[in-house]
Amino acid sequence: PHIAGLHSLVRLSVCHNQLTKLHPSFVTLTALKELSLSHNELSVVPEEIIDLTGLKKLALDHNLLTELPPAMGTMPLLRSMKLHSNDIRSPPKEVNLQGTTVQLNYLKALHDGKRAERVIIDSFDLLELPREVCRLTALVSLSLNDNQVRLLSPEVSYLTNLRELKAASNQLIQLPPEIEALASLVTLDVRNNQLNAIPCELASMSG
Repeated sequence: PHIAGLHSLVRLSVCHNQLTKLHPSFVTLTALKELSLSHNELSVVPEEIIDLTGLKKLALDHNLLTELPPAMGTMPLLRSMKLHSNDIRSPPKEVNLQGTTVQLNYLKALHDGKRAERVIIDSFDLLELPREVCRLTALVSLSLNDNQVRLLSPEVSYLTNLRELKAASNQLIQLPPEIEALASLVTLDVRNNQLNAIPCELASMSG
């Protein structure tokens, strides 16, 4: 497609097509502020969108998306996203229901945290430890205070480099036996929860 020369283009709609990806020349549309890709066949968010740093409105509804890349949280001017009629599981549903600002803040927390090996996802009304966080196996610190988490997923065991885990002020009713895998853990904060027992596996941990 010959769009590379459209340097003045501000609004672009290519909805109701059969797009599965974007042409690399999309990154040259530096003046673009509004982009509609609704009703296509995108299964991932095209990387070219991340480079459109002037973008303010983005429509990706009615596609085949299952997750949003954390790098979207770094888009400085993005204020509006239409994402309905996808099957997005990352961010979690409870985050997506809170709107664009919260979604982008969550994605930025993952993006920045991966680089710093410290993720802070406090106060997002999370119901569980997100799987995308458990995939960040280099993490040394994780904070998910002030959420609504009742159970920590067994997948927390993937975070074998974790030295600090903060899960205060949630709804935790128990800690998983898999927490034993966190052999490097130095600090565990689970204040203000609903625990009625501490797993015996904690006794075998050393850090």
